[in-house]
Amino acid sequence: MTKLKKQAKVPEWASRIIALRRQLKMSQGELARRVECSAMTVSRWERGMQAPTADCYIQLGRLAGKEQCWFFWEHAGLQIADVARSLPGTRAGGPLPAVPPLENARPEGGCGDAWQSR
Repeated sequence: MTKLKKQAKVPEWASRIIALRRQLKMSQGELARRVECSAMTVSRWERGMQAPTADCYIQLGRLAGKEQCWFFWEHAGLQIADVARSLPGTRAGGPLPAVPPLENARPEGGCGDAWQSR
């Protein structure tokens, strides 16, 4: 009898990170450099063992572009309505303005591993 390997189902965010990295034709090491973490951290994300930090989700969204950015940004806790309200020229309770392109938005600080000093 042959042993069958169990393929654990990974969370959707892990699958999306794998798909993004492949779409960008990057190694885990290259993606790690782009989001300022270690290649081991990217490996943990892709195996579903560790979710990215909010900072990393924001940077992943920047890399993902217009089509997929909000999947990552929502996992960072960003909501389009909250972002729109914080833009200059908006009133509390007023209509939301057209949302400007946010793909070039950058978080403050890095998205490094927890044990790295900032």
